[in-house]
Amino acid sequence: MLSYLRESEVELSKASNSKVLAQDMKNHPPLVEISHLVNLAELRETNRCQRKNFTNAIYEGELKNNKCWGRGIIQYQTGRRYEGYWVDDKRHGKGFEKFTSGNTYEGDYVNGFPNGRGIYKWKGGEMYDGEWLNAKKHGDGIWKGKAGDYYVGEWKDNKADGYGIHYWKNGNIL
Repeated sequence: MLSYLRESEVELSKASNSKVLAQDMKNHPPLVEISHLVNLAELRETNRCQRKNFTNAIYEGELKNNKCWGRGIIQYQTGRRYEGYWVDDKRHGKGFEKFTSGNTYEGDYVNGFPNGRGIYKWKGGEMYDGEWLNAKKHGDGIWKGKAGDYYVGEWKDNKADGYGIHYWKNGNIL
């Protein structure tokens, strides 16, 4: 199980190691939404939709001073994708992110990282619904395991910490 930060680092590492990224991304067809957060058709109709090419990704959405600002979508060469709000080229506000692993995060972002409330779902069936601080589980949250067990309680620095109850699949409570 990778943390949000670790998975982000893996994505960027894969992207920066490719030799053909820039050319492939320039020829990328128009992006299509996969979440409810950004309506590119609406932005295109009002002439607020612009395209920005990065070395390893393509962005479509609102720009301010040639920076991602407002609503937009970024699609990385690796398949990673973010849809949501931006400020000064950073994810900021509500957003939805899908990683190449199949894991997803939907929730609040501040300065490029999950901060506030959000739901992280692992492809294998685990899920965390709760508070985040600097891309780590921190505050109140619920973790549900793929085997049917779950933990409800406090989190600190990505670990269950403080008051909480772990419910096991066999009915035991800790």
